[in-house]
Amino acid sequence: MADFHYYNANINKDRISDCVCRAISLGLGVDYNVAGNLLDLASEHTGYNRISIDSYGYLLTDVFLLPLFYPRRGENVEDVIDRFPNNTLIIRLEGHLVCAVNGVVQDLFDSWDREDITCFWIAK
Repeated sequence: MADFHYYNANINKDRISDCVCRAISLGLGVDYNVAGNLLDLASEHTGYNRISIDSYGYLLTDVFLLPLFYPRRGENVEDVIDRFPNNTLIIRLEGHLVCAVNGVVQDLFDSWDREDITCFWIAK
């Protein structure tokens, strides 16, 4: 069973809509501000907003060369984490990006039971 740990990388501890920066920072093991700068560069390259899958997908898949996977039919976040319990996963949900490290969802809220996974990357 996936576990949950409250995680807020925002420097000011603001609870803002920065799930993309938070998940990528943790998933890639880079500073929160570095992740933001990387997202800005990806946005400039793609022409899409930095929180668009076109931008962060480009960053994760084409720049960092992370393998991209798709969930099996009916899988929720817990199922995906259970398949890769010793990995760092960056999981895209409808309207949200979350990181799980070694079986633990690291986010502002627990999303382990969500079934609206569109894809995920294995970072480590």
